[in-house]
Amino acid sequence: MITNTIIKLTIITISITALLNANTPEKCKNKRIISQSPYITHAIEFFDMKECIVGASIYDKQVANSLPRTGKVFVPDKEAFSRLNPNYIFTSDWTKRKTMADITPPNTKAFILHGFQSMEQVENNLYTIGNVLKVPDFQKKVAEFSKDWRALAYSIDDKNKKVLLMSACSKDPYSYGRSTYLGDLFLEVGFDVVDKSKTVKVLKINKEKNELDEFIKENKPDLIFGFVSYTKASSCSVLEMNKKLPIIYLDGDLFLHPAPTLLQGLKELKSKKGEW
Repeated sequence: MITNTIIKLTIITISITALLNANTPEKCKNKRIISQSPYITHAIEFFDMKECIVGASIYDKQVANSLPRTGKVFVPDKEAFSRLNPNYIFTSDWTKRKTMADITPPNTKAFILHGFQSMEQVENNLYTIGNVLKVPDFQKKVAEFSKDWRALAYSIDDKNKKVLLMSACSKDPYSYGRSTYLGDLFLEVGFDVVDKSKTVKVLKINKEKNELDEFIKENKPDLIFGFVSYTKASSCSVLEMNKKLPIIYLDGDLFLHPAPTLLQGLKELKSKKGEW
């Protein structure tokens, strides 16, 4: 009886897999992907594998609204993972390893990616994804990305400008320090990123205290780069309200992902060179 049950379950599993593969593009066969972060989706799209994504986190706007959602980065949806029967799961290092071990279905391979500390991590993510998905010539594609972003950065070559890299147009803005991928990127361009933090720094603004003003007085930047989503706003009310310096706005949709979108971001930065 037990043997017969196992055989039946095996047949059902094979049938489901066959059905899924029958409706899958050839390049996506055995490459059903869950992307747990928008920056990972951008990286997968870089290799023209976006249509292989069968589920994405609730934050992901790069995929169709109809695509099944797989929870939050910190709190993935275990049932959704199991239901979607993925071959691969890619998530960020915001997801704990213990959590991933618990929710990863059998026969699924899960990968935790970095990316928020440096541009080298951005490149390493691309290499990992390309290698795992067996993308043809992925090494060449990653090498070209590495060469292209550096060439763009060096072509801007603006030295001696002390800058703050600011985002979040809500109650409290935050600053990207030198040991973040944006800090690393702007240092490569030639800017002096005055925030020496190893992570993102939240600057509290309230009636009792204005940490942004204090930070500006202490570090004396020449200008602020403000990252905003152009689909939502063209400026940041928090920065404008406390405007002490020139503010140059850049498209947050291009810069706020440690992903190949940064190439387009650098092109926008270069186009605005006359503003500083």
